[in-house]
Order: sequence, then structure tokens, then C-alpha cells
Amino acid sequence: MSWHVNFIFLVLSAATARQQQKAYDVAIIGLGGLGHLAVQFAAAMGAHVTVFDPVASKAAEAKTLGAATFVTLPNAS
Repeated sequence: MSWHVNFIFLVLSAATARQQQKAYDVAIIGLGGLGHLAVQFAAAMGAHVTVFDPVASKAAEAKTLGAATFVTLPNAS
């Protein structure tokens, strides 16, 4: 099983395990290829999604995908 499939399984497992609660927060670090999917899955399951990414220009895309909050991280370099 590739790490991509493992990651998606992890996101879905965590989200479905928390589905019994009325509201919960999910933090997604990085709005890359898998981050896009994680935001969509979590938002579809009713979570309040916060995305952390060092690229400020991704804020609009994160909100379009379902994120409620976007936090710009400082550049690590």
C-alpha cells in the first residue's frame, strides 16, 4: 500500500471515528495534493477545517475547498 493510500485512509478513519460528535476541528498542514483531499473530506464530514501553509496565495483555494480558516506559516528557510 502506498503512503498516499495510507494517508487518505488515516484522514477518513479519523474523520469517521469523530463523526459521532456534533462539532470538531481539523488542522491540515500543507495544501498540496493530499492536503486538498483532506480538506474536502473533513469539510464534507462537517468539521471546522483550518489549513496551515507557508504560501499565502493558497488561502482562496483553501476556502473554496471547504476550509473555514487559513493560517499563513512563516517560511522555514
